[in-house]
Amino acid sequence: MGDHTLRNQVCTGQATLPLAFCIAAAVWMLTAHEMPQDWWLFLCLGATTIVLRLVVNSLVLIRERSWFLSACFIVLSAAFTFQHDFLWSMLSLPLFVLSQYLLLLTYQAARPQGMVFYAVLLLALAGLLFPPLLLILPVYWAVMLLHLQSFTAHSLVASFLALGVALLSLLGWCWLRPDTWHALSAWLASCLSVQPQAALQWTVQQWVNIGYLLLLLAVSLLHFNGAKWGDKIRTRMHFYAIITLNLALVCLLALYPQHYATLSYFIVLQSAPLVAHFMVLGQGRGVDFAFGLLLISTAALIVFNLWSPLLNFS
Repeated sequence: MGDHTLRNQVCTGQATLPLAFCIAAAVWMLTAHEMPQDWWLFLCLGATTIVLRLVVNSLVLIRERSWFLSACFIVLSAAFTFQHDFLWSMLSLPLFVLSQYLLLLTYQAARPQGMVFYAVLLLALAGLLFPPLLLILPVYWAVMLLHLQSFTAHSLVASFLALGVALLSLLGWCWLRPDTWHALSAWLASCLSVQPQAALQWTVQQWVNIGYLLLLLAVSLLHFNGAKWGDKIRTRMHFYAIITLNLALVCLLALYPQHYATLSYFIVLQSAPLVAHFMVLGQGRGVDFAFGLLLISTAALIVFNLWSPLLNFS
């Protein structure tokens, strides 16, 4: 990467993440009408961004010093201007980041069961806030078996113990508050109701935004497939795990399109590392051009989302 290109300045500059927060806050101001209700989601996404930054530093997913991954997440999240309303399910985002971090730490671990226990426990807690996430557990096992080489009988038992702790906590709450049992049962049934036909009710905005996100993911995957040999084996396995989990989340969106508002943020979360790998580590003028196109298209997406209500697209 050239030292004086715009891409280099943005991808490696220390001001990138603070600037990204400022851009996201400015976009949020255009949609926020009540204080502080309309800002709870921004605070949740901001906390997720900070946790994501710490995780990336620890795992060294990008071999060059860069703030771009976290910046990419907060800006792309803010670009979804039509769903800035806070949902309790969004609190599962930082829990999922921490869960995935512990999962990735099990790579070739001699005794992975401790980290697996806490990873699955965090996933289960996130699942209490957003039940479809519980379906990701078999994908965790597949990732541990195929990519992280940490799937053992002990780690499998640790997974079930973590699920048991979460279930006992839930049953304990229902025992203390028996009046919540029926409401909880109805809520779980509603959340886990498979409704692929609900995608037909998506608005133009929703189709355009998820299409843009999936296009970014596809291009970034193509780049990763060609450039992955420059990474260490450990980093490659981590990215394989991230890609597998991302594809599982895309499948969840296909099964539960009624949960677009939550799952789209999860897909942004999982796509950000791949987009950052492309933009930070890519070489040549073609990548510089792609970076400029990314900035312009993301800005255009934000403008489109802000203007769509006036154009009867929502």
